[in-house]
Amino acid sequence: MYPKEVTGMVLIDPSQETFDDWTRMHRKLSGQLLTNRLPGFQGVRDESAEVNTSYQQARASKVPAGVPVIL
Repeated sequence: MYPKEVTGMVLIDPSQETFDDWTRMHRKLSGQLLTNRLPGFQGVRDESAEVNTSYQQARASKVPAGVPVIL
């Protein structure tokens, strides 16, 4: 939104589409693990429901030339 104000980007613990694909294929196991370990599991479900939208937005966005990105 503000390309003239961005001098760099640092991505901390970014999501990985391949990991999300794996969790979808192993939904029963991952669901059991999350249910047993996370008391606020509804928030995780809400976030997971929108992850594909986030990936689509990320794919559609472009990092301006000359802006360093650090993972």
